[in-house]
Amino acid sequence: MNNKLSGLDEAGKGALVGPMIVACATVTSTNSNYVSRLRELGVTDSKLVSTKKRKEILSAISLDSSFKLSYLEISTVVIDQYVSENKLNELLYESYLSLMKKNDSAYYYLDAFISPITLRRRLKRDITTDSELIVEYKGDLLYYITGLASLYAKQKREESIDNLGLRKKVRSGYPSDPICKEYIRKNYTSYLDKTLKEIRYSWKIKI
Repeated sequence: MNNKLSGLDEAGKGALVGPMIVACATVTSTNSNYVSRLRELGVTDSKLVSTKKRKEILSAISLDSSFKLSYLEISTVVIDQYVSENKLNELLYESYLSLMKKNDSAYYYLDAFISPITLRRRLKRDITTDSELIVEYKGDLLYYITGLASLYAKQKREESIDNLGLRKKVRSGYPSDPICKEYIRKNYTSYLDKTLKEIRYSWKIKI
């Protein structure tokens, strides 16, 4: 097993528009100063960090070879398929597992999306290694490496929204966002016909 530790988190699980991103942040455990380094940079839950600060943090991390960032981008089509079967958490589980198998770390710090006990038990069975699993609700607030994964997931989702040309139309892409709601109202016929791109039609929303 490689001498590494990783944190995992997602961004966009509850969004109406755009993909969901599941990210993994990995550091070689020989970098004993990684906690103080991430603390110094201001790493925490992405919801508490401005866009400017998030980009500054990730830019600094990109210059440090002891860190590795990876992610999976999950399309609205795939999300709708799983939600139609009431299996969104299963999709997240499969994504976590996929990234963990690719990284093969000694320690994983995970932000839990279901009962931490249940998630840890399932992953311990399925990763088939002796990795230590630390699984907590709000793991991105508790562990810096998980906070880094949260920031990276958020950044990749924001980049996807920008690349799709949807930023001005939907802003955050969440159903609670007034600009996103207005976009649906203005295109309600297309929404009902399911011809709007990058929309999760399995979501139940109030317009």
